Amino acid sequence: NAVFDPEYIGVQSSFERDPKRIIEGLRIYVEPVKGETYQVGVDPSEGIGGDASSVMVVSAKTFEVCAKWKGQIEPVVLAEKSVEIAEFYNNAKIIPEINGIGLALISKLKEIYYNIYKRKEFDKKFKVEVERLGFRTTSMTKPVVISGILQGMREQKLKIYDKETIAQL
Repeated sequence: NAVFDPEYIGVQSSFERDPKRIIEGLRIYVEPVKGETYQVGVDPSEGIGGDASSVMVVSAKTFEVCAKWKGQIEPVVLAEKSVEIAEFYNNAKIIPEINGIGLALISKLKEIYYNIYKRKEFDKKFKVEVERLGFRTTSMTKPVVISGILQGMREQKLKIYDKETIAQL
């Protein structure tokens, strides 16, 4: 594995465990704690027949992956599922990836939820900085994400309990 050191993956594997409970496909490893802050990452897929969409809940305090949901559903339904999960985790901020089909996800999220990640972009036409909803994965942002994961592993803060997620490292 070129990106993540096998030693770091081994450490993550030592955290692997079964979920405490599963609610409508949501694999809960750490229950929400009142007053804690969580973030909900949403990776949409094209819907039925392609890659699965996934939703991950991460504690902003402990960097634990607290819960994971994975399935093949259309973006509108994924938005609703993401909001249910975010509300369960103390109205967590939803960070939807907006590449490709993600724009359909954002459209629905805007209608039904308020706490959505905003990124800053420079509008070349109007020459001003603007805020836009969602996270765009690009050749510039992907290394930053990977670097953050590596730092979490090095500092032994990141904890992934889900076997499938560890296998994807």
